[in-house]
Order: sequence, then structure tokens, then C-alpha cells
Amino acid sequence: MSTARKHVESSQLKGPIQKQVQILTNRLNDLLHTLSKEKDYPALQEEIDSCAKEIIHITYTHQEKLGKLMSFLKNATIDLTEVPVMSPQMQRIAFEVAIQGAIKNLDAFVHQASNI
Repeated sequence: MSTARKHVESSQLKGPIQKQVQILTNRLNDLLHTLSKEKDYPALQEEIDSCAKEIIHITYTHQEKLGKLMSFLKNATIDLTEVPVMSPQMQRIAFEVAIQGAIKNLDAFVHQASNI
């Protein structure tokens, strides 16, 4: 499964927060590709939870610099933490939707943030 998104070169990212968020976006994108092959849902849940914790840490650590952009990070956190528990086939879809939503919010943050 592929998500259409504008690729951002690491050289275009100027701020350290932008770079941290882009690393998380890439990690979630890799997880989305792994999801199509992986059957081990508990491992995926742990990785999703880990990404959510990193977003929370970034938000908490840099909240004074983020301003209105914080909403993108909060929305990505919500996308990753509110994944319902479902049957195995539906769980895969729930993970895909959650990860895609988080990637969309993190991409929006990276594209709108300037030098932070």
C-alpha cells in the first residue's frame, strides 16, 4: 500500500524539530509498508505506541516553540493512540488508517514549520 505524499529532502529541513518529526514520519511510513507483510499485531502495536510516545515527548519538550503547529502533533498522537481493538482482518485496516492519519498530520507539520 502506498500513500501519496510530497517527499521532503533532509537538506530542505532547517530546524531540529522538523528533522525529528520527519524521522518519525519515515519510521511510520516504513511501518505502514511492514504492515502489508507482518502478521504479528502485538509487535506493531508496540511500535505504534513508541512513535506516539516520541511525538508526545517532542510536543512536551518544545511546546513554547510550536504554537499553532502543535495541533498537528496532537492530532498525530490521537491517530496513533485511539486504534480500536478488532478482529485480525479489521485490526490490520485499523492500523493502516491510524498510521496514514498520523503520517498526514506529521507531513503537514513538516511542510508548515519553518526553522523550528
